Amino acid sequence: MSTSRLIRTGGLAVFLGATLWALQRVSWTLLIGDQDPANYPQPDATLLWLLGFAVSVLILMGLPALYAHHAEKAGGFGLAAFVVVFAGMALVAGNAFFGVFIQPGLVDLIGAAEGAGVTVEEPVMAIVSFLVTLLLQVVGWLLFGLSALRARVLSRGAAVLVMIGTPVWLVMNQVLGFSWWQLPLFEAGLAWMGISLWRGRTEPAQAGIAAAA
Repeated sequence: MSTSRLIRTGGLAVFLGATLWALQRVSWTLLIGDQDPANYPQPDATLLWLLGFAVSVLILMGLPALYAHHAEKAGGFGLAAFVVVFAGMALVAGNAFFGVFIQPGLVDLIGAAEGAGVTVEEPVMAIVSFLVTLLLQVVGWLLFGLSALRARVLSRGAAVLVMIGTPVWLVMNQVLGFSWWQLPLFEAGLAWMGISLWRGRTEPAQAGIAAAA
């Protein structure tokens, strides 16, 4: 398979991952909301975690293609942004794996322990893990969107949506507590990047690798 075709296939993976990510996030709000993990409805929660795992795998498969497509113009800044966002997505995949295969059984064990009068507290490292994952996601996608915007190879509109989507969601949902705020700005921008790469449509001023497609 040629390099250009691999890159286009990566764009399709990003598009599918971003689309499923929007579906997963909105479905989680509607079905799960802010419930305690011990009260997550099953099998809904496990299925949504599984969907999230598929999303993270697709994004991880496609990210190298997005980066390679504008790497020459993005320079060292683009490489740093790629490393940060890739690490963040790897942690997301790990969290989703935990949610699918470990959390359901762990919730049962905690329930049994508390039923026996044993108090179970959330480990400090679990909180640290969540905060690190969240930080890498927000910073990583912000930097990645900025590097794409500066390189002017991928769509600038898509880059702007990626840059503002995650911080907006973080402020509205995590800080202000508006759990209904699930407008998928970030996912729309990422899907836009992916479909443009798959179809070979980029900014005309920078043909880059797409010229070989």
